[in-house]
Amino acid sequence: MVEENKVPNFYVSNRNISPTIAEDFQIKFEAPISIKLGNYCNAFWVKNVPNETSRIDLYFDAGSIYTQPIVASLAASMLLTGNKKFSSKQIHEKLDFYGAYYDVEVTHFHCIVQLYALRENLVNVIRIFIEALFSMGCLENELKLISDEKKQKLSINLERTGIIAQRNFQELIFDGTQLSRLIKTADFKNIKIDQIEKFFKAHFLKGLSRIHVIGAISDTEFNTINELLEPLFAKKRKKIVSNFCNKKVSIHIPKKDALQTAIRIGKICINKKHSDFIGFSILCTILGDYFGSRLMKNIREDKGYTYGIGCIIQELDDTGVFIILTEVGVDQRDLTLQEIKKEINILQNELIPAEELKLVKNYLIGQALKAADGPYAQFDLFVGVDLFNLDLEYYERYLTRLKNISSEELQALALKYLSWDDFSIVTAG
Repeated sequence: MVEENKVPNFYVSNRNISPTIAEDFQIKFEAPISIKLGNYCNAFWVKNVPNETSRIDLYFDAGSIYTQPIVASLAASMLLTGNKKFSSKQIHEKLDFYGAYYDVEVTHFHCIVQLYALRENLVNVIRIFIEALFSMGCLENELKLISDEKKQKLSINLERTGIIAQRNFQELIFDGTQLSRLIKTADFKNIKIDQIEKFFKAHFLKGLSRIHVIGAISDTEFNTINELLEPLFAKKRKKIVSNFCNKKVSIHIPKKDALQTAIRIGKICINKKHSDFIGFSILCTILGDYFGSRLMKNIREDKGYTYGIGCIIQELDDTGVFIILTEVGVDQRDLTLQEIKKEINILQNELIPAEELKLVKNYLIGQALKAADGPYAQFDLFVGVDLFNLDLEYYERYLTRLKNISSEELQALALKYLSWDDFSIVTAG
């Protein structure tokens, strides 16, 4: 019998002793079934899903790089907004009947449509989507409603220092290329319905380049989905812009009455295809990509200039963009820039202590285990390499490199890729 107010021994742990960290382990990465459909469309299927959920991702070559950004944005927003046969309300009622919902995202290179449903309903949901897509009629009233809503949201966002800094940063990073183009409020005045229709026909009705299916459906159902989508398969490979260099300048955009200054610092860099990328990504984690990073300890914890600061690597087809981002009080702008530069200089001139490097390695191993947990997470890992023409062996190389990388190697990468003079710097506020 347990005494009153006394905790049983099996609940007690000695918090002065760190738990054992397993170093000798393997993550089993599972590739999906892959099928080539035509010359420019591929399908990928994860069938080992231990529940009734399912998802299908449709990648259309309909990103903002192929037209005016506003045209790509409006076309994506109008995909299920009504047509000659059904109203927007009727389409959504049909999806609701099957308990389905969808999401649409426009990137530089793709418009990605994600449809979610129970696996037994997935084929019927695809039928509804295909029917709506093929009979789509760009309706003037729908275009006006969507345009007005987007214009209002843009006007509100343009008052935020974070958005101001990000937009100006994008123009500097992708200077002189189509990727630097931005939607402006004036664009909404001149948009015509025939521009949307022309883009829709060329990039949606003939632009499907990837199909992702996640769900324990039958072979027959998977084949039916591919047959239904066949008329949409891409007929040619769209040209991708990949040769550009950021403008190496520092600019400030003042904003009256702003309480905070948004900061964006970055440069054109590398992606997974480059042999240095794994090491560079580890270096970025140490600098600013986890809660105990150097930027967080210095600028958040020690100085109290911000609630959060970090760095990321945005990967594109043949390159990448390294970005440091934060928002600080208007009076701390210059001080924050000095501290960021100081932390980079320390990485370039001093070796990372063994204990800190061990901590980061253990953290990243834990993140890798978390990222591989379950069929949806496993598939996201696969997509993360397949889009760069790599295979799942990349993650084996990542774990091996992570376990063995030295402080000397990380210092060399800091000297190679983090030169302050190479950065585009934007502050707004």
